[in-house]
Amino acid sequence: MKRLITDALLIWMIVTLVTYIHDAGDTPKLDDKITEFEEDVARHVPIEQKVETSRLNPIEENAASRMAAAGSDFVIDVMDKGMSLLSQLVNGFMQ
Repeated sequence: MKRLITDALLIWMIVTLVTYIHDAGDTPKLDDKITEFEEDVARHVPIEQKVETSRLNPIEENAASRMAAAGSDFVIDVMDKGMSLLSQLVNGFMQ
């Protein structure tokens, strides 16, 4: 039974390796695409975009971002007024 599993595993590895090598040869290489692009440019052929892009929707603030911005502004205002008050208090004691 062990020999059968070992043989099956080795055959599966060989088939996978051969399939991987065969499929790797079919894909166009980057150098081929660059050469094709340069030839199109040299012949002044209009280059069309091969990948369609989607237009981004305009960004709108949602309720969470508005609440976070308001909270941040509140904390900044409290810290600013607190430090201003503390600075005036310390300045008053020093005079």
